[in-house]
Amino acid sequence: MRKPLFWVFILFGAVFLHAEKVAEFPELMQPVRITIDGNEMFVVDGRSKIEVYSISEQKLLREISKSGQGPGEFRYLPFLKIFPDSVFLGAYNKIMVFSEGGKLIEERRLYPIAKAFPVGDNYVSFGTVREGEDIYRTVNLLGPDLRKIKELHRHLRIRRKGGINPIRDYMDFDTLGDKIFIADSQEDFLIEVFNDTGEKQYTIHKEVEKIRITNEFKTAYVEQLTARPGGQGQEWKVAIDQWGVEYDRFFPDIREFQVADDKIYVQTYRTEQRKTEFIVMDLEGNSSQSVFLPLYEEGSLVDKHVYTFFNGDYYYLKYNDDKEIWELHRFLL
Repeated sequence: MRKPLFWVFILFGAVFLHAEKVAEFPELMQPVRITIDGNEMFVVDGRSKIEVYSISEQKLLREISKSGQGPGEFRYLPFLKIFPDSVFLGAYNKIMVFSEGGKLIEERRLYPIAKAFPVGDNYVSFGTVREGEDIYRTVNLLGPDLRKIKELHRHLRIRRKGGINPIRDYMDFDTLGDKIFIADSQEDFLIEVFNDTGEKQYTIHKEVEKIRITNEFKTAYVEQLTARPGGQGQEWKVAIDQWGVEYDRFFPDIREFQVADDKIYVQTYRTEQRKTEFIVMDLEGNSSQSVFLPLYEEGSLVDKHVYTFFNGDYYYLKYNDDKEIWELHRFLL
């Protein structure tokens, strides 16, 4: 018997919520990622800084790291995790642990990778494997000495012979407590869960209704790609002129995901009333609901959006063009 579509639930369980402005930050310039811990907002800034802001006082408190080669500094924008008594940064070629006040506690070098998080006594990180003409992005478990223990997951990175596909399948990982969560849209809607020793605990596989990529979207997406600043737009234009463009018929089932507060939050490509769908599940993939939430760049198709979840609520940054200032908004979920 065919499994009932998860989308059936979404049609009747979708929730539209309203936001409230929490704070304004005159000193905030180029936010790329945010993490909230109580009254503090940690910002990965596009100017290669990690800044900490007070939400209630709406001001910059301190800087805990910046771009550079020295102790406590990073080469590329890092990913961070907040723990009860420390701040962890996983950068391109090192991991760093800071005190809550921003003092460097520990720094260790590792093989250049894009992302790493601690889990139990071990670490989880990205890697790359080549087999013949195929290149795979992998998720690996590392030991306390940062040496690879085992591969947990691999994701085929495809360059189509018929052209470039700008909407690539999504694969990423997150951690919560002693669990590792790996989301992959190459197998539709798949999330694998491992413990901190790399043993698979269970798999979440949802069947959702596919979202067709319209011709209007294809045209607008390429226009925005080739108009990106900092030379990126020109790089895309050259590649598209050389290889052409070839889209799939449907969007990937997963656009982004986060794990926080004993919940899994999966962003999809479905939009309604200028809001974007998030599927919210418990850690086992049950108790699902669909909520539609705003992203800060209304109308932007290609850029990542600066949001996070804390204490079960959704926070996102929005730029106020009239005041020329960044605002923090919150949705009570």
